[in-house]
Amino acid sequence: QNLSAFTVTCFSQGFFLGGGLGFLSVWEKSDQSDDGNNQEYRMISTLFSGRRANIVALDIADTEENVVLGFKNSDIGTMAFANIFIQREAKELTADVISRGFHCGAVTGLSAAVHRPIAATCCQTDCTVRVWNHLTNTCELGCT
Repeated sequence: QNLSAFTVTCFSQGFFLGGGLGFLSVWEKSDQSDDGNNQEYRMISTLFSGRRANIVALDIADTEENVVLGFKNSDIGTMAFANIFIQREAKELTADVISRGFHCGAVTGLSAAVHRPIAATCCQTDCTVRVWNHLTNTCELGCT
């Protein structure tokens, strides 16, 4: 597919690319390349997140249990990390939406906590930072 990539984040066995129109590509490390020397990465799947907005920020939370997505339309969502691999043949894996439009513009930054179910987002348009609990789908803190 010819989709633009807007964000990338690594995990232990590869990386995710967040792209246009809500698509997420998963790349994994191969054991070795065709020439037998260096390791290569191969795209194992491209999934539709269920949201028709560009994925402009993403991070992996909870020691690879969840992927947190930030969308250009200001939505924030999560996907279970394991489901991305279990359902890799599926073309769609709907993100669970934490927030619909709490920011007044695109999510321009996103970082997920390693040991807690929280993620921080920021938006350049409204100059705010928000802290989200992605288990309870609530905003725990918002500041400008």
